[in-house]
Amino acid sequence: MDDTQEPQAKKLKLEDTTLKPECDRRLPLIESDVGIKCYITSGFTPIPGIVKQRFSDFIVNEMDMAGKIVQLTNTEVETIPAANGSLPSTKKSTCSATNNLPTDSNKVNDNCNTVTDSSTAVTDSSTAVTNSSPAVTNSSTVVTVSSTTITDSSGTVDGNSATKSLSPVAGTHEVGSDNSSAELADSSSITDNSSLVDSGKSITENCSTVTGSSKASTEDSEKVANTSTASTSSASNSNSSNSQSTILENSSQSKSCSAMDTGHVNCPIPTNILNELKEIKKKKSVKMVAPQEKDARKKIHYYIQAQFPNICSNCITDNGVKYLEFSLQSDNSSSDPRNRGEGWPKDRPTHLHFILYKEFKDTMEAIDIISKYSGIKPQHFNYAGTKDRRAKTSQRISAHKVKAEKLQAINSKLRGIAMGNFQYSNERVTLGQLSGNRFKIVLRSVETTSENLEKATESLRQLGFINYFGMQRFGTASIPTYQVGLHILKGEFDKAVDLIMVPRSTDKPHISEVRQIWMEKKDAKVVLKKLPKSMNIERRLMEGVVTCGVTNLSGALERIPRTTRLLYLHSYQSLVWNKVASLRVEKYGLKPMVGDLVYIQEPRADDMTVDEDETTSSSDKKTKPTVKHLTEDELEKYTIYDIVLPLPGYDVVLPANELKDAVTGLLAEDSLSLESLKCTKKAKQYRLPGSYRHVMVKPIDLTSSLSYYDDVTEELVQSDMDLLNKQELKHKNSGKHMAAILEFGLPSSCYATMLLREITRADTSAAHQTSLNKQ
Repeated sequence: MDDTQEPQAKKLKLEDTTLKPECDRRLPLIESDVGIKCYITSGFTPIPGIVKQRFSDFIVNEMDMAGKIVQLTNTEVETIPAANGSLPSTKKSTCSATNNLPTDSNKVNDNCNTVTDSSTAVTDSSTAVTNSSPAVTNSSTVVTVSSTTITDSSGTVDGNSATKSLSPVAGTHEVGSDNSSAELADSSSITDNSSLVDSGKSITENCSTVTGSSKASTEDSEKVANTSTASTSSASNSNSSNSQSTILENSSQSKSCSAMDTGHVNCPIPTNILNELKEIKKKKSVKMVAPQEKDARKKIHYYIQAQFPNICSNCITDNGVKYLEFSLQSDNSSSDPRNRGEGWPKDRPTHLHFILYKEFKDTMEAIDIISKYSGIKPQHFNYAGTKDRRAKTSQRISAHKVKAEKLQAINSKLRGIAMGNFQYSNERVTLGQLSGNRFKIVLRSVETTSENLEKATESLRQLGFINYFGMQRFGTASIPTYQVGLHILKGEFDKAVDLIMVPRSTDKPHISEVRQIWMEKKDAKVVLKKLPKSMNIERRLMEGVVTCGVTNLSGALERIPRTTRLLYLHSYQSLVWNKVASLRVEKYGLKPMVGDLVYIQEPRADDMTVDEDETTSSSDKKTKPTVKHLTEDELEKYTIYDIVLPLPGYDVVLPANELKDAVTGLLAEDSLSLESLKCTKKAKQYRLPGSYRHVMVKPIDLTSSLSYYDDVTEELVQSDMDLLNKQELKHKNSGKHMAAILEFGLPSSCYATMLLREITRADTSAAHQTSLNKQ
């Protein structure tokens, strides 16, 4: 159809978009469950295929703020500025780490002690689902449009590789979140990692480093040092401290997570802990369960600094429980990570930037492995966003006062990981410091012609796709994450806990039995003993129940990392957005209409992610994205690509047309309102200010081609490591199977799978993709 006319497809009724949580649901999600219904491209025959049949079929390169592709082009250390200004040669040989890189998705294994489990692994839309599910019936409504060109000002991608020099790089601006390639995969299947970042901060509750009277923010640790003390040391390793340290819990904490016996006036530490501190001996430490509130932990650190100058305090996590550990400072100050920068050349920028290349690992897992081999704690690394696990990816990382030689030296020890393109900068990499991602994707087992593929490609170039939140956003298990988020928003914490713990159709028998114990007996201690350590979220939740009791499940939920709890809420927001977007396209087509929202000034991406700040909304601390309603006179000045829809929150502006009723109606069906999303002070961590998202998006520099292969293990696209090692592809003019290869760039927060569905006209859910693999 013409994009200036109302589509002829069946109109979506508001009652069709009702969000009705199915607490007894056991079937995996499909697209229609989460509001993904419409297609807009036309003029070609659909090209079904298998997405991510192998992890090497999905290659992602970050794009920097200038739109240049971040690419690993060397693994050498060439020159490093010395303190006296000279440039001594420290050239190293090129890393031979490629011999350690996995070549088959079935043979991937790294050198770290990473535990994965089918019930806890973070997965994406193509991850296998163990249960067999019925074939997915595609019930999506096809909204056809003509190939009328709708122009936009999309920039082009410069494919120049990153510089090899070690000269300082220019400072950059903060922007928003990365492409959604590492979304919450399951309400119970999120790999906890304290290095995750949230709006430029740690995504878990940040701790603080305090030196004297100054405070320096770190990513995930809390340390206090006294400036009058000549020597300091790091706290004992949490993994080995059990045999050397005294672990003391305040008795009042078993009644309330935040309750503390103050001991005496102005002292934030329980009396029994104080007595232990006064008698602490060398090589021993004292631990206490840390309060959940960051401010409470800060008070304890300040008190230790003032009253016990010879004791170092440290926030650690042991078996999923956060502790404050107190230990005597040693005479060897060089062992303290706070003194890592001693001897750092004064004329050298303080941050090392490098390109991280990884295979079949998510960003956090890769950083943990690097941390293990380098001895540098994960919180000292910063990145712009997380990248897919089932993929080969490249992204920029920074590390504070870390020498390039130190990281380059461990390249040969790493499997599926390589670092290179080292350079120094005065600026660290911050969350959202990217313009998007560049993709190379193989769609296997297709049956089409070059002419048909080009028609599909041109339709995507001209029209783009609906900017839906992809299936990764809602989890791949049978319990959608948005159901957990809805119960949290309604204050139904008992139901939220039950949904996290309820047996799933994809569970192994022994896991299902453990879950059933909770559902029948609510005995957290028994469940905790039987839960595998790999089930991080469930274990943390049960630990919270043991500590807080079954009458304080709100407190128990707070044991789950804050980022995970927020992702539950964001999943619900995304569900509402998807359903309203489908209504907008299906009922009103691709033409701006009076009352639609547009930005007055396009915001930075970090301003758009206003619902990810720790306790107060980002809208309180940043410039909020400013939107306006379109008037009749302005309709000709804008296109559908300018239109935004709100993610529901108490601080957003709603469209001034029927879509306003759609948003409020969907919330009302779940006994919510925009105002109710501004929770009471008791639950202020669940406040949702809301944000905005473009309805439509176009790919950047989209190209496509066909390739042939005889064996599924044949590589059809080159990764950075393949290019670095000059591994050529075997081009064939014929073969048993055909594959479509697509290369394109997308802005931050956009889902590549939502582009692919326009070509395949097939469900992108994990269940459907798994069924294709079995055929």
